[in-house]
Amino acid sequence: MASAASAYQLAFGSDGPPCAYDDFDVADFFLFTGSDAADTHPVLFQRALRRKAADPDRVTIVVIDPRRTATARAADLHMRLRPGTDVPLLQGTLHVLIRDSLVQEEFICAYTSGWDTVTADAAAWTSDRAAAICGIAPELIVDVARRFGKASGVLSCWAMGMNQAVDGVDRSLALVNLHLATGQIGRPRSRPVFTHRPAECDGRT
Repeated sequence: MASAASAYQLAFGSDGPPCAYDDFDVADFFLFTGSDAADTHPVLFQRALRRKAADPDRVTIVVIDPRRTATARAADLHMRLRPGTDVPLLQGTLHVLIRDSLVQEEFICAYTSGWDTVTADAAAWTSDRAAAICGIAPELIVDVARRFGKASGVLSCWAMGMNQAVDGVDRSLALVNLHLATGQIGRPRSRPVFTHRPAECDGRT
């Protein structure tokens, strides 16, 4: 979990996950990446499924995973990317958010720094370019980005599939940047969540 902890420290100055279990009961967009939560965090994942069942037309579950896992089979959308292309996918998502004016400028100005650098990096990652590298349809990247940007509450849950890589910190930061760009943080139902220690977490849920 060092990659996620480092990303949290770089982004927030603290490595504590900014989330509560109650957030799962009110979010309307769930993003699972690098995590087969149905098997590794079953109680937590069932909580997301119950939220989906309670409001199926409003709640979306997206899974980013090269494999067709139990988590992916339960999702509304499965982004089956090539292994190791997480950063291009997340940068492509950010590109669409910026292009389609789905970022929260007021939040960015008040609570973040380095936005010019982030936007300059994202400018090169069009959905077509990201899709070609990731091996998925560009329309899928656009669809997910727009759902993310228009949601009232986003929970992004990731685990070792993101972190155990040479670019693990970059992957985590790219995901955190989506939340910072859209203001999906610091309030109920809107947070990036690194799901670790599955036995302990499931026992407390």
